[in-house]
Amino acid sequence: MTVPRVVLDTDVLVSALLFPASRIFWLREAWRSGVVVPLASGDTSRAMRRMDASSRRSVGERRHHS
Repeated sequence: MTVPRVVLDTDVLVSALLFPASRIFWLREAWRSGVVVPLASGDTSRAMRRMDASSRRSVGERRHHS
């Protein structure tokens, strides 16, 4: 059986990863369990990396100022 591939945009991906109360959080468990294979465009991947880098800088700044 072929596992369905789903294309996720940035908003969907962020919601699925970060917000357990979101309506689409089930997608996170679906891809973790192999029910679907998530796909993202290059633009979405770059946006996620920028968000990750930004959040890491914020955490580092808060630790530095504590």
